[in-house]
Amino acid sequence: LERELAAVLAQPSNDDLSVQIEQGKKEIAELENRRKETMDRIEAGTANGAPSKKGFNSLLKKPATSAKPRPSQKRLKKQINTMRGEWKKRRDKCMDFIDQLADGMEKKVKDVIKMLELETDEAVGAVMPPKYELDEAKPKKVKRG
Repeated sequence: LERELAAVLAQPSNDDLSVQIEQGKKEIAELENRRKETMDRIEAGTANGAPSKKGFNSLLKKPATSAKPRPSQKRLKKQINTMRGEWKKRRDKCMDFIDQLADGMEKKVKDVIKMLELETDEAVGAVMPPKYELDEAKPKKVKRG
């Protein structure tokens, strides 16, 4: 009987619910007014000569003269090798941790992975890209006078 009484007393009363409903209705009305005002401003802005067909995103685009130059293949290969190295380091650290955890729990690594519901690269199908060989042995030719 005391449990039922505690459960009933924990719920808000009808008066409290009425107050919350009124507050919610006021908040909805305020938000609806703000939305309407915003829509009116947008419509007024497009009527005053702003680009309506292209939209406002066309105003944010940079001119074509500020386009970034494409990075060279050598630079891209270096970046890919760097990211690949980071991926390999992190994967090795995680697998080392899981291996140590499995040793401490006296279970197999696969059982620990299944117990912790971990996603491995093999389970997801992720394949590490091959490491690119960079030709850094060739010095650049310098033209002299």
